[in-house]
Amino acid sequence: MKTLRLITLLISLIVFSAHAQYSWKYNPKTETNDYFISAVEDSNENIFTIYTTPTYSSSQPAKPKIVKLNKLGIVSTTTDVLMQDSALFLANLFVLNDNSILAVGVCGIDNQNLNTIWVSKFDNNLNLIWTKKHLNSYFNTELYNFEVLKRINGNFLAYNTYIINTNTYNQYHTCFFEIDVNGNLINTVNNFNQNINRWFYDLVEKPDGNAFKAFGRSRQTNTNSSNLVMRYDSNLNFIDSVDIPKEYYQFYSAKYISNNKYIFVGQTTNQAQNQFTNDIGMTLTDANSDTLLQSKRYGKVKSIFGDTIEFASRNNAIDFVDSNKIYVTGTSGFNLNVNFTDSSKRWFCVAQLDRNFAIKWKKYFGGDGNYFSMSSLATKDGGVLLMGLSHYPNETEQTDAFMIKLDANGIYNSLHDTNFKIYNYLLYPNPGNNQLSIQGFSNNTSISIFTSNGSLVYETEIENSNTQINTRNFKSGIYFYQFKNNNGEILQSGKWIRE
Repeated sequence: MKTLRLITLLISLIVFSAHAQYSWKYNPKTETNDYFISAVEDSNENIFTIYTTPTYSSSQPAKPKIVKLNKLGIVSTTTDVLMQDSALFLANLFVLNDNSILAVGVCGIDNQNLNTIWVSKFDNNLNLIWTKKHLNSYFNTELYNFEVLKRINGNFLAYNTYIINTNTYNQYHTCFFEIDVNGNLINTVNNFNQNINRWFYDLVEKPDGNAFKAFGRSRQTNTNSSNLVMRYDSNLNFIDSVDIPKEYYQFYSAKYISNNKYIFVGQTTNQAQNQFTNDIGMTLTDANSDTLLQSKRYGKVKSIFGDTIEFASRNNAIDFVDSNKIYVTGTSGFNLNVNFTDSSKRWFCVAQLDRNFAIKWKKYFGGDGNYFSMSSLATKDGGVLLMGLSHYPNETEQTDAFMIKLDANGIYNSLHDTNFKIYNYLLYPNPGNNQLSIQGFSNNTSISIFTSNGSLVYETEIENSNTQINTRNFKSGIYFYQFKNNNGEILQSGKWIRE
């Protein structure tokens, strides 16, 4: 009988381990401005991530680090990736078949002369195995962006946009560099055209390996740019392009969901009278014709009253392991300019969608400072890893790299971090005056507002994801609110100040 009970216990532990989900936060503090760029996950659910300074120059060269964390978010290894007398921008990490790590970036004297492709291989404990560098004349100009894609054939395709300054306007041009698994440069393609400028936010390869699609902008000479899907053959020769809907204008991310369809995420805008929307937009697109099949917006109208807006993550705003758990990530805030150290409050935002684009849940976290989302990674346990930076104006002038791992239900649990909050709803402005706005996913939810002595002054059902409450008749003072589901369970509570 004891043997049977022991076997049953062992089976239970194995089943639990196979389905365990983890949540954690990693927020290293340094004396420099830092942020997380990207991350990868090996077969043992270890996370490898890059964090570095957002700017780099000869006077302040970037000093990227690669960090290994286990599935519980505990740091096991950190390695500094330093270049003598030069700056290094480390763009992407890749897990190879033996769980070793390939790192690809560009290095040089400063931002104006990042002229060398840098490739290094590390073992799973981040011990350096080899480094290879490839000098390229295309980089002898200002670098606009640099990204790396793992190809279907197992090679790695680096693509960068460089800027040529002229007397009248900047020319943007993109070139490609194919690197094999041993770090050798095997092909270079420069699509330079003096009369046409093209630059990318994202590049994806067709699942059969026969073509590429680039998402970005193009313009002729000094005209306004157009938002385009640009088609390339398997040898990276430009074929043609089709227009992206005009309301999508930057920070594009794309991912194939099948051989015939891909998902496209971008920033949206639609100016009208005294207000405009600035939201995260998502489309399902036919991969053969690049025609739009389905489209959704996830965000909030920003008006003259100062409501929040949502901004897609800078690098990778969409990811999934299971196509019925699609993660779309970004930043929500009152002002999304690129000044990371201002006093604005911003939140990371993340939504999990099913394959029909219906929202399963949506979460916000932050608000106690300035959080800005750079990238995301869907993890093998069904959860999601969010990466970016944080800044707390009252503490320091520096930005800190910030990463949070959520489980498949968007839950973050830590017994040692009781001050950190994740919100199903944002209630703003806080403090406020005549109008209170509620943003968040709604499903049979109500809000109740109480005075400081517990008297109920307002209660209503939340009918959509963007609700407005007229608080003109509320007296100045402190109020408390509760969000409840239809079973009366409190989902979220907090304090609101009427000025």
